[in-house]
Amino acid sequence: MLNLKSKWNLENFPYLYALLFLHSFYYGAILLYSHGLPYVMDANETYSVYWHSYNLLHFDLLKSFGLTDEAYGFSSAAHPYMHTHQGNMPRLFGALIYFLGATSIEAQVLITTFFIGTLSLIFSYLSLRRIANPLFSFIFSALLFTDYLQIGQWQVVTYRVWYGFLFFGILACITNLDSKYPIKWLAGSYGLFFLMFYNELVFAVMIATFAILFTAYWHRLNISLILKIWLAQALGAFSALALLFSQLILKFGLSVVKQDFSTTFNMRNFGNKEDWANSSMTFFSTNKIVYWTNHTDSSPLRNLFSFIHAQTMYVFQIYTPWLTLIVITILSGYLFSLICNSDKFSKFNLKIKYLFTPAVSFSKILLFLFTLVTIVFSLTYIKLFSSFELIDAVFSSLIGLIFMGIIYANLTNVDYLKIKSKSEYSKWNSFKPILLILTTSFLIFIIFYGPSQFVSTFQLLVFISTCLIILLLNLNKIKWLGNIKLSYLINFILLFIVIFLIFFTQRIFGLKILANYINQLKSGVYYIVFLSIFLAALIFLITELYKDKIINKLGLIKLSLTLRKTLGNHLFTQTTYLSFIILILLFHWRLYDQDYSTVWMRPFNFFGGELLARLLSIFSIVFGCLFISMSPYQFLSKKIITHLTNVFILFFIGEIAFFIVFLLSPGYVISGYLQRTAPFSVFFTSIPLTIAIYLLFAVGLNLKTKVFYDFEFYEISKQKKYVGFTGIRNQYVATLFLSSGISLALILYWAALQFSYATALPPNYFPFLKQLQKPPFLGKSAIVMTYAAPVAAMTGSWAYFDPSSHSHKTTKTENGYETERDMKNFLWLADGNINLDYKYPDYFICMWPQSLRNIVADRMKGFEPFDNVCPRMPIVIEAQNKSSAMKHELIDFDLSPRGSWAIVKLDHELPPLVKDIKAKVIRKNDGFYILPEYIYIQQQGTAEQDSLVEIISLNNLESNSRDQNAKVIAKGYGKKLIKIPSSFKGIIALRITPISIKKEGESTTSSKLYISE
Repeated sequence: MLNLKSKWNLENFPYLYALLFLHSFYYGAILLYSHGLPYVMDANETYSVYWHSYNLLHFDLLKSFGLTDEAYGFSSAAHPYMHTHQGNMPRLFGALIYFLGATSIEAQVLITTFFIGTLSLIFSYLSLRRIANPLFSFIFSALLFTDYLQIGQWQVVTYRVWYGFLFFGILACITNLDSKYPIKWLAGSYGLFFLMFYNELVFAVMIATFAILFTAYWHRLNISLILKIWLAQALGAFSALALLFSQLILKFGLSVVKQDFSTTFNMRNFGNKEDWANSSMTFFSTNKIVYWTNHTDSSPLRNLFSFIHAQTMYVFQIYTPWLTLIVITILSGYLFSLICNSDKFSKFNLKIKYLFTPAVSFSKILLFLFTLVTIVFSLTYIKLFSSFELIDAVFSSLIGLIFMGIIYANLTNVDYLKIKSKSEYSKWNSFKPILLILTTSFLIFIIFYGPSQFVSTFQLLVFISTCLIILLLNLNKIKWLGNIKLSYLINFILLFIVIFLIFFTQRIFGLKILANYINQLKSGVYYIVFLSIFLAALIFLITELYKDKIINKLGLIKLSLTLRKTLGNHLFTQTTYLSFIILILLFHWRLYDQDYSTVWMRPFNFFGGELLARLLSIFSIVFGCLFISMSPYQFLSKKIITHLTNVFILFFIGEIAFFIVFLLSPGYVISGYLQRTAPFSVFFTSIPLTIAIYLLFAVGLNLKTKVFYDFEFYEISKQKKYVGFTGIRNQYVATLFLSSGISLALILYWAALQFSYATALPPNYFPFLKQLQKPPFLGKSAIVMTYAAPVAAMTGSWAYFDPSSHSHKTTKTENGYETERDMKNFLWLADGNINLDYKYPDYFICMWPQSLRNIVADRMKGFEPFDNVCPRMPIVIEAQNKSSAMKHELIDFDLSPRGSWAIVKLDHELPPLVKDIKAKVIRKNDGFYILPEYIYIQQQGTAEQDSLVEIISLNNLESNSRDQNAKVIAKGYGKKLIKIPSSFKGIIALRITPISIKKEGESTTSSKLYISE
């Protein structure tokens, strides 16, 4: 027997110590695996914080006024180049630890992760413990901080790690302000709001909105305290904004600051016009302000559907649609059960039941027809998993069967069944949950492994056999085949034959309209839905006409009572809940990108994995139904329900705050946060998953007490006369196993999913960065095709982003060669206009970040252009093949299929060229001579070495364009006389190949000359 009062029970379990151990192990493993330089999808901001901190400590504050200096260079002339759209908060901590000795990237990451990250975890546990309880807080913190993509990869980024610290710190201050020493929590609120508003303003607005609303809810009984908290928060925000705008005005002046913010907001939300983009970039480059060309028109996104779609596409898709579906099923069952068992709703529910008494046959028929039409039009188009419609038909059949039982059980007079004693009924009661699980499992198993070439017939047979099993288990005294009469089975089979003839024969009974409608269905597998519903209609009509003669013989009343007691105690609530689940099954797949389905199912890549996923989906529906039928107060204490109410409200307040910010700037929220999986709304969206798992845990722990403690007490006391005791206990046992199984499956799936993400998107991405700290790269400059901060930090020299650098296209013109470069928009070095060295970086470095699209590409499901990117860059191909005039050299590249990086040593020596070629013909005694005349050009001033001059014969050639095939009759070097063979007569031309002391240029041919006697 479980000793609930042992030393290590749930109340005094050391949750925080367990979380700290998990945090240290998890993030320690990431840092060890990545050798101190973690990079998953984006760790650029770690390097930018390093640069910002370095610049803050090493360059003139009177130039930057303490703002973020984004220049990646060690020359004072290169500074400052300002980042103006937020305060400098994360860099202050970086500067502090740099000053104290953390002068390497590895040291900065280590200290920030285990100091700020650990504080974030502690704040998370303390705040959620106050809102709910220690167990809930433990589950929430464990899930959140092991979320590899949405939290884990960012906890080792020295900029993003502050998000959790600020959010949970503010939440901890709000929830602890009713303690004995409120002044320290008020001071904490002021300080955290100051730090938050001296950071990213979009994130600050969302968390501030949340804090204001949650403060009002949490302290709703103490208005004066609410006002004090709001005042502290407002003062903190005002102080930070006052400091930021004072710095900006001192640096740029008021007019530039106003134009900066208005231009940024307009371009982020309405900037889809080219003239706007050009003018905005001119403004920013002129004032040396950092700006990313993230232009979008957000007007179409300002609506509720886009808000929901943004979360499903970029947040819940990370959790996977399958896990989200399980969570929605469990939580909606819990919420419906709360509504169903409230006092007001119970009275309403009784009135609903009263309307459908057996005496009101017309009302029953209307209810049946309404439900019939709803199910037909809903289940016809259910698409749970887009790639497997056969399994979708099984779900349709299952829910149709459940509806059939609910409708029939609630519309049938209980008095029809003649039960001799309540104890006999309790025996039936004990088999209800187990019966439902067994029959459902049997149905899914047979369908999953059934021959697909006999879909319609096979499904029909499976449905018949399943219903037969239900009937067999519900015969009197649960005796098996020995008590079954042949006439019962014959009647049942004849009933299905009639249904088969009606549905599958188009011309019988003149049902052409029905046949045409059936032919319009997407797949014949949905016939089974009609079968189950039509069966319910037939049973209803037959029982109304021949209830005394047929019902008791077939045992359908006991079947209906089984389904009624398990699923249909509350007709209105059950029907609404299952209708809601149908709508979720019907539409939820539309909210996700189906190309990523291979990512969702990676944890189920084993034999029977998909079957297991579908069974768990069904079990979650059963669990929700059990909650409604048995009341949540049989499973949970009032205290736990109160705790869950608090966290539900926490979630809804967070969604409201998120929605407000989304309406203000949806384009920036999507591109700046959601698409990058950066931690933004994850502090709210992780709550439903936590509630679902906690709900399963709480139910299991409560039932464990009832099963192993309470009932044992009853048996010892010999109170075996308790009516229905056996049935209730067995129901509890079934629910206990169901909750335990689902919770264990969800935890294992979560662990498998995170492992799947970690192996597909490893934390040691871009390992070549460590090579840049050593010769020959140390101290060398570079252009990068993405964010340049990591390269500059590792090489110890200047670097900048050039979006055109991947092509490095060199074009020949009349005046020389021109190389395609962008040295205007992203050359974030203050002396970029005057320092000619920036035109000649030593290396080109390709860095292509990994994302979920790479996982899809790995499995050949599309997105192939997102793999092997760097080796396919034109500059890399030219350097490898040495096929261009610029003799770039490929130093190293990623040999894996990802092709994520490449290093090219750049050649900046432009080839020479010649123009205005002329030939002076000189006749001497021994024959004709040619004196070449031309203009030699080398744009960088490199001197000419003797250029190759060839005299070619154009006899029998149509044009000069074919001079490569012409015969060379004489050649020389430079502007020296060249003798023509005395025997030659005809058309000639000069072909000159310019040669400098470093490089050879392209050949150029002169106009035609005629040589005759």
